Amino acid sequence: MYADVLLGSFSILVKDPNHAAQPMFEYDVGVGCPASFSVDFVIPTSSRDGYDKTMLVNIIDFHRTIRLTVFRPARNLTTTATFGMLGVPY
Repeated sequence: MYADVLLGSFSILVKDPNHAAQPMFEYDVGVGCPASFSVDFVIPTSSRDGYDKTMLVNIIDFHRTIRLTVFRPARNLTTTATFGMLGVPY
């Protein structure tokens, strides 16, 4: 019976700060009963782990707008290179 009850609704905008005029995601979310839920977004990175990534997330309901900045630091790309033959006597 409670499945038909809508407890609230809000909108989510996810933007790249370099292209803020065009949202990457724009969703209207309705929350029913029970009131626990989750929303997941997969942001494509084009396998560029060597770069920082920042996203702007706006959560908008009838009373307020919550603005979040999500930052993912670049992965540590420290590599070790070995040249030649080591440990071989002449």
